[in-house]
Amino acid sequence: MIKISHIKKTVFYNNSINETIEHYKIEHLQNQIINFDTFKNINDVTDKSLIIINFQIVEKEMSPNIYEYFIYGFGFGKCIPEYSDKNKDVLILYYEKTDFYSIGNISTIAKECPWSWATKCEWNSYHISFRIPSNIVNDISNVTIFNLYTLTKHYVKIKRPFNKKKYKDDFTICIPPLYWYNNFLEIFIFTEIWALFGASHFIYYYYSISKDVMRLLKYYQSNGIVTLIPYKSLPKSNITNPNKSIYRYGHLAAINDCLHRRYSKYSTVLDVDEFLFINDVIIYSDKTFFEHIDDLFEMNYELSGLLFSHRGLKVDTNSMKNDFKFLENTYITDHDSAKKYIIKTDRVETVNSHTPIKYMNYPVRTMNIDKAFLLHLHFKWAYNNKNLTQKFTFITPKQIEQIKNKFFSIYQKLKQPKKFGFETNALKIMKNCIVNWKKIGCKVPDDLCGEKILKIEKWVTANDNYRGDEYHII
Repeated sequence: MIKISHIKKTVFYNNSINETIEHYKIEHLQNQIINFDTFKNINDVTDKSLIIINFQIVEKEMSPNIYEYFIYGFGFGKCIPEYSDKNKDVLILYYEKTDFYSIGNISTIAKECPWSWATKCEWNSYHISFRIPSNIVNDISNVTIFNLYTLTKHYVKIKRPFNKKKYKDDFTICIPPLYWYNNFLEIFIFTEIWALFGASHFIYYYYSISKDVMRLLKYYQSNGIVTLIPYKSLPKSNITNPNKSIYRYGHLAAINDCLHRRYSKYSTVLDVDEFLFINDVIIYSDKTFFEHIDDLFEMNYELSGLLFSHRGLKVDTNSMKNDFKFLENTYITDHDSAKKYIIKTDRVETVNSHTPIKYMNYPVRTMNIDKAFLLHLHFKWAYNNKNLTQKFTFITPKQIEQIKNKFFSIYQKLKQPKKFGFETNALKIMKNCIVNWKKIGCKVPDDLCGEKILKIEKWVTANDNYRGDEYHII
C-alpha cells in the first residue's frame, strides 16, 4: 500500500507560444491510501478502457538547451469525464527497480471531446505522458501503469527510438495510415521526389494496401529509407468494438505516435499527394529543400515550426509516359485548403494533420505564400486536364531523369505488371461511399466502403501481420 502524497511530484507541460502550465493537482488524493496489490490485470477492452499504440521515451527541449524526458503514449478512449477533467489524476506509472512513481498527464489530442469535426465518433484520440528524471532515463524499461478509475493495471515494455543516435535522421516524413490504397505510381513519385528533396527517412503506417504497393514499400524498407508500420484494427470484446466508432482509423493518434518513433531533427506529416516547396530550391538548385529549411531554422533559432499555405497542383495526364517528362508539365491553382508544417521534433508535443497543437515556448511561423507553399496533387483536381494555365516547375530536368532511371530499376526488380498511370479506382469508390458519413454517424471506411472496395484489388491488411505492435489496454 502507498499513500498518494508520497508519490514524487512531477510537473507536466501543456505549452503554447507564451504559456507554461503546471498540471499537477492531486490535493483530492493527498490523504488516500491505495493498495495497488488489489488492482487487476485486464485483457478485454471495455467502454472505460484506454487503448494505447505503444509507450516510448521522448526528449523535449523545454527551453534553449534545457531538456526534459517523458514517456509518451498515444491511443484511444471514450469521452469519459475522469479522463478529460484536468483536476483529476487517473494514471500512475511505477518503475520497481528504483521504486519510482510518476502521475500521468492525460488529454485528448483534439481540443474537444468528442472531436468537433466528428461528433458522432465515440472513440477519440488521446495523449498520455509521464515525466521521467534524467538519472533513470537510460535504464527504465519495464513498468506498471495503474488506472485509478478502472482499478486495473498493465505491464508495459517502454520502447526507445528506432535509431539510437540522437539526430541520426535530419528530416523524417510521417505518412498517416494508408487504407484501401493502390496507387503505385503516386507513392513511387512521392517517395522519390522527397528523397531528392532531402528527406532522410519515411515512416509509412498502413491499414490496407494493394500487393504491388506493399512490394514497393518493402523494397524501400530493405534499402533502409522506409519504416513500415502495420496499423491493426483496435482490440474488441463482447462489450464494445471501438473500430465501429473511430474516425478514419484514428489517424491523429497514429501521426503523433509516428513523430516520436525516431530521433529526427525535423519532421513533417504529409499525405502521399503533397509536396512542400520553396522558390529558392529552383533558383539556387545547388541546395536541397531540406538544406534550405535547415538554413531557415538556423537563422530563426527561436522557432518550433513552419507552416505552408495550400496550393493545388495539376499534371497534364495527356502527356503521361514512363519517361516522366509529364512532371515538367505541372500547373498550380489557387485551391484554398488547410496548411501543412515542418517542425523541430523535440520542441513539439502534439500535432493534428495541419498544425502543431501543443508545443514548448517556441513560436510557429507561417511562410510567405509568394515564397513557399504546399503543393497538393489531390485527385479531385489533379488529373482532369482542365484549366492548365499557370505552368509551374517544382523539380528540375536532372531530377526527372533520376526518377525515370529509378523507376526502371525498381520496375525490373519488382516485375510490376500494371499499366503505367495513376490508379484512382479505389479513390473514386471511396469518394462516393463516404460522401454522407456525417449523416450516417462516424467516418469508418470499412463499414461504408468495404463491400465495394474489396473486389477491385488484391489487398494486404495490417491484420495479416502477426509481428506488428500489440495494443496496450489500460
